[in-house]
Amino acid sequence: MGEGDKVVHLDLHPLNVIIGPKGPVVIDWTGASRFLARFDRAGVASHLREVVTWKVRDPNMSPQENAEMWRLVERAERLRG
Repeated sequence: MGEGDKVVHLDLHPLNVIIGPKGPVVIDWTGASRFLARFDRAGVASHLREVVTWKVRDPNMSPQENAEMWRLVERAERLRG
């Protein structure tokens, strides 16, 4: 896991949440990573296409979720110019 003061699950979707006796519990933390509280938005945006290309291979993602992620990539790239 990287360095930082925040932990991010990186694969949060309904199948990774179970309802226990005390409420919802997030499972499957194998892909988790640490991030700094402050980050370079432009740097993140520059890797968005690469991340979405990887994530759409997940068989748990619906076609609608994949389409929404690609719309986000297109929007981010338009804003970056």
